[in-house]
Amino acid sequence: MIYNSTENKLKYYDSGWKKVSPWESNGNKIYTLSGSSVGIGGGAPDNDALLHLKFGGTQLGLRMTATTGTTWYTYLDVNGDYVIKNSGTNFFSIQNNTGNVGIGVAPSSNHKLRLNGIDNNGTDATLKITSGNQNMLFDGNEIDTDGPLYINNNSDNDVAFGYSSAARVGIGLLPTKGRLHVSGSNVAYSVTGYYWYDGNMDCTNHDLGFATLPFADCANEYSGNFSASIHADGYIVSQGTFIESDARIKNIQGISNSLADLKIVKNIEITDYTMKDFIANGNKSYKKVIAQQVKEVFPKAVSTSTNEIPDIYQPTTIENGWVNLTTDLQIGEKVKLIFGKERALFEVLEIKVNGFKVATEQTGEVFVYGRQVDDFHTVDYDALSMLNISATQEIVKQLETLQAKNKEQVDKIADLEQQLDNFKALSTRIAKVEAMLHQTAPSIRNNTASEK
Repeated sequence: MIYNSTENKLKYYDSGWKKVSPWESNGNKIYTLSGSSVGIGGGAPDNDALLHLKFGGTQLGLRMTATTGTTWYTYLDVNGDYVIKNSGTNFFSIQNNTGNVGIGVAPSSNHKLRLNGIDNNGTDATLKITSGNQNMLFDGNEIDTDGPLYINNNSDNDVAFGYSSAARVGIGLLPTKGRLHVSGSNVAYSVTGYYWYDGNMDCTNHDLGFATLPFADCANEYSGNFSASIHADGYIVSQGTFIESDARIKNIQGISNSLADLKIVKNIEITDYTMKDFIANGNKSYKKVIAQQVKEVFPKAVSTSTNEIPDIYQPTTIENGWVNLTTDLQIGEKVKLIFGKERALFEVLEIKVNGFKVATEQTGEVFVYGRQVDDFHTVDYDALSMLNISATQEIVKQLETLQAKNKEQVDKIADLEQQLDNFKALSTRIAKVEAMLHQTAPSIRNNTASEK
């Protein structure tokens, strides 16, 4: 076999020089003609293969070495698995019989994809999924994201956690109690105008008009924050609720003044109302309290937080960030917008007579729910319930006092009735004596006359 530099072809001699078909050459490049197949490692190639590598034993198939010295291998191992490796480490494998894939680890017959990599440290992980500027990191049992984690954000399908009857779900900790164990909270609720009575201290809350109560100086006003671990926009349904109330976790300040509590209950207004957000809540009528009114008479039971209110509640359109709706929103305020199933809070950037601008690329229909406020009022119905118990106890005490006084009056009346009965009996006896005297009087007079 020779290389003919003039013709730029490989030739072999068989009763004359013949071209080695289908090979062609061009300088130091050798190639095959279109439609040709090449077999390496044993025998002719299959008809459907352009390049057919046949090897076994310790042969590694295809080896690629860079000028830097880095070497990669791709081959079929003794089990028929397809392998891509570097210096002894299998970076990628496809199992022969199942098609299951292993990355960084041998594939398993029980898993379609098996990964092995580094621990999730918030920046790097075994698996990183990127969409736009959002990243999700995975390792053996951790998931981290750059922003909120949404599940079924664009569907109405159910989501089940801890589906096994013994599984637990923990938020903020490894669960040890109950099926759902929550630890940690956000300080988002504030309380002001908080008064307490210890039985020895007199305190007058002038806002309630307690001038008739035996209290004088007002003291121990409290204001501060309390923490919430769970916030629900709807009802919570259960078979019961247990509240931790062990005396050993409390600094007991005294028994509540039930007379004062009764006065408070008297001033709380029970109101009939419906919800402005009728889409979420329907048109059901409620008979409950209004937080602002309760705050005037029992501030201990009212707290404030940051939330959105349906004070606009109108559909409209949005284009280039401009919401086409006349409102009284101001620059810097935040407004809740709803785009189909997606809802988000936006800062008002600009305003004009018939609209306001926010930072979003959404276009088309939008529902303007309302603005965010930092004094959203909530009521502690547990506090109202305990207040009602104390007030009820005062009513019981007053009722018992009235019952005792009533019994005393009843006893006096019974005694007077007995005296009256005795008087009536005595009167009857006197009447009988008088009647006898009237009967005997003539005889006495006649006898007296005869003796004369």
